[in-house]
Amino acid sequence: MNRFFHSQVSARPLGFFRVLWGGFLIYYYLSIYWLLNLYYGTGGLKFMEGLTGAAPKIIYGDAPAWTLQWSLFFWVDQSNFIFHGLYALVLLASLGMMLGRYTRVCSVVVFFCTVSFQTPAWWGTNSADQLVKIMSFLFMVASLAGYASRYYSLDAQKNKSTGAGSVDAPSLMPVWPYRLFQIQLCMVYFTSALQKAGSVDWQSGRAMEMVFLQTNSWMRFDPGLSEYSAFTALMTIGVLLWELIAFPVLVWVRPMRLWVLASGVLFHLGIVILFKVFIFTEIMVVIYCCFLSESQVKWVVDRLSAMAARFKSQPESNTLPAS
Repeated sequence: MNRFFHSQVSARPLGFFRVLWGGFLIYYYLSIYWLLNLYYGTGGLKFMEGLTGAAPKIIYGDAPAWTLQWSLFFWVDQSNFIFHGLYALVLLASLGMMLGRYTRVCSVVVFFCTVSFQTPAWWGTNSADQLVKIMSFLFMVASLAGYASRYYSLDAQKNKSTGAGSVDAPSLMPVWPYRLFQIQLCMVYFTSALQKAGSVDWQSGRAMEMVFLQTNSWMRFDPGLSEYSAFTALMTIGVLLWELIAFPVLVWVRPMRLWVLASGVLFHLGIVILFKVFIFTEIMVVIYCCFLSESQVKWVVDRLSAMAARFKSQPESNTLPAS
C-alpha cells in the first residue's frame, strides 16, 4: 500500500495532463455558454419561481437537512454582471491552469466556479458535467499540494529563473495524485457497468439493439445494426465486460496498458461518431493521460515540438531568394 500510494515518480506526466485539462476546460465552457446563459442570464431558469429556486434539501425523519451541495447562485439574485463576471473568471482560471500560472489559485477558482454553475442546473447536464466537477476537485488537490505545476508551466519557469526552487526536487513526486485520477477513471467504468448489469435490457442482451432503434433521439445516423439481433447482443455483452472487467482490471497490467487505453479511445470515438453524447468522449480521453508514463509523455512532446518546428520553418524554406 505504501508503494502504491507513496512511491516516487516523475511529475512530468501530471504537468502534461494539467495542460490538456486546462485546454479542455476552455473548450468546455465555451461550448456550454448557451446553457449557462439559459440558467443564469436575464430571465434565467434558475430565477424562475418554482423551478430551481432554493438550495436542495433532504428530509431525515421530521428534520430537514441541507445536502452537501452548494452554489453561489443559491445566495445571489439574478445579475448579468455576476453571471458574466463568474464566466469570465472561470475562463481566465482555465487558461491559468493550461499555462501553469498561479496554478494553485486557478485550481481553486475553477472548482468554485464549476460547482456554482453546475449544482443548480437540473436540466441539460449529464454525467460528463459531473465528471468535470470531480476532476476540478482532484486537480485542485494536486495543485494545492504543489505537484501539478512542476513541468510545462510558467510557475516552474519563474521559480527556475529566480532560483526559488531546487534543481532536482521538482522532478519527483509521490504517486498518490496519479492514483486519485486513475482510481476515479476505473470507478467511472465499473459503476457504470454495475448499473447497466442491473437493468433488464442489459441482462436480456437487447440494450444495444434498443439504442440503435432510437434514431430520432440518440443516433446521429442509422447504421442499420438494429436488424441483427445476434450482433447487437454480442455488443451488449461486450460493452458490459469491457467496462466491468477489461478496463478496470487490465489497465493496471503495465504490458497491456497502452492496448487497453487504445481500445478505450476507439470505444469513445465510436460513441461520438454514432451517438449524440455531449462532451463525454472528450473528457474521458483527456482523463486517460493520468496513466501515461514519463517516457510516453516525452515522446508525445518531442513529436509535437518537431511538428511545430517543421511548420515554423516551412514558410522560410518556400521563400524565393531576392534577385
